[in-house]
Amino acid sequence: MDCEDNGEWSEIDNRFKVCAAVTENSEHKTQIIKNKFKKPKIISEYEVKWNILLKSCKSLSTLSQGEIDEIISTFKLQVGIIAFVLIFVPCDSMILGELKALYDDIGKVLYFPLRNSKKRVVGIKKLFTDGTEECCPSKQCYGLLRFIPNRTTKKCENGIIVYNIKDLIALLSPKLSYHIICIPHENYNKLILWFGHDTISLNAARNFSRKLNERRCYIIKSTDKRPSQFIKENEYVNISRICDSSESVLHDCIATFMDLKKEILNELTDEKNVCGTKWSRFPILNDLLKGHRRGELTIITGPTGSGKTTFLSEYSLDIAQQGVSTLWGSFEIRNQRLAYMMLQQLAMEPLNNMEKFEFWSREFEKLPIFYLKFHGQQSIDTVMNVINHAWYVHDIQHVVIDNLQFMLGLSMHEERFIDRFYKQDKVIAAFRTFATQRNCHVTLIIHPRKEKDTEELTISSIFGSAKASQEADNIMIIQKKMLETLHIKKYLQVKLKKIVLL
Repeated sequence: MDCEDNGEWSEIDNRFKVCAAVTENSEHKTQIIKNKFKKPKIISEYEVKWNILLKSCKSLSTLSQGEIDEIISTFKLQVGIIAFVLIFVPCDSMILGELKALYDDIGKVLYFPLRNSKKRVVGIKKLFTDGTEECCPSKQCYGLLRFIPNRTTKKCENGIIVYNIKDLIALLSPKLSYHIICIPHENYNKLILWFGHDTISLNAARNFSRKLNERRCYIIKSTDKRPSQFIKENEYVNISRICDSSESVLHDCIATFMDLKKEILNELTDEKNVCGTKWSRFPILNDLLKGHRRGELTIITGPTGSGKTTFLSEYSLDIAQQGVSTLWGSFEIRNQRLAYMMLQQLAMEPLNNMEKFEFWSREFEKLPIFYLKFHGQQSIDTVMNVINHAWYVHDIQHVVIDNLQFMLGLSMHEERFIDRFYKQDKVIAAFRTFATQRNCHVTLIIHPRKEKDTEELTISSIFGSAKASQEADNIMIIQKKMLETLHIKKYLQVKLKKIVLL
């Protein structure tokens, strides 16, 4: 808490009662309130200990360069960086002095203050001549030791986390535009973990990164040495270049469960959004597919003359009436014919006079339906360019392609089978990527392979079925069956559907 005060609830309750009791604006009573709420000065246990050490130890900032050199030799410290190209040797007494460290020349111990966000001493770290360190308190120490270069002119949002104080001292330099810290600090956007490249150190760095938020943690892999060892063995070191070459702990293309947790929770709790838009004309589809959802790829197939375009026209019209912006790409039939079919399906009555036509035309114009002005063979790049434009400008939520083979100009009798399948796989992959990245539903009509009229179609009947069935969330087949009475029976079969968490 910013007030840095704590206590029982009864205490704060009593303080507010004092405020309520004061109704007159008198200077005396106002002073009573101020005294009652006056924040007591809190001095932590380690601030007291640090003040005692200040009286008995020497501050490094007051020592001469000769005395600093003796301390460096005694504790076997590697201080500062010799920059690459431009040779820069920092003043050891000035640099070490910025750490506010104290030296006990009798016990031969260096003391370093660990401060919290309000710069109060909440812990003390000791460095002994044999290189060992001791932290007080040994557990739950919330302070840190941080070096901030005085010459940093702009706000620094990057930090280097090192394993111990000797490594921190090895990196001290006003030329380095990184804050160097020994323990975590939540205000940094980027943390570089330089623990060494051996198995134990790398595992320790990965474990630290999990606690510090893996997305902001980076590991230095360009050297297998820790900072103090590396700088000692290299006469000229460009630390900034090494830091810039650090690698992210978590790859951009890898997600953790925490990244997905919120979306999973939404699917479990928000039934309306998970199920998508319900059809009003196809209630059975609602039972099977739970609605029309964005970000999915649906494939519809069926024999020639089975009514694929007619069904998809009404299928898309239904959800367009509920506000789902739809882009129709009819590469086989003219847009005028398609629009007339949809107008007739909207009216659900003969448009046998001008009055009805004008009325239903006005109603149709209110619907968010758009048409691609393409006919016949088109390249996938050209089509995707227009679709992306429509998605951005008109907030398209549903794209319909009728049909895939006609768009590519693929003949069923074409001899170059490899080129044909390659082209179709490329197009399906493009639409799959678009649906996922743009969170837009894509419905493709794909003709089936030539099969006997008496055979029922299956998923393997889809032309180039391997890629199509793998990428699709939903596959619907219009079956056309000849009965013994010579009547034709048509029905819609849902062969593949996305799993919905309910």
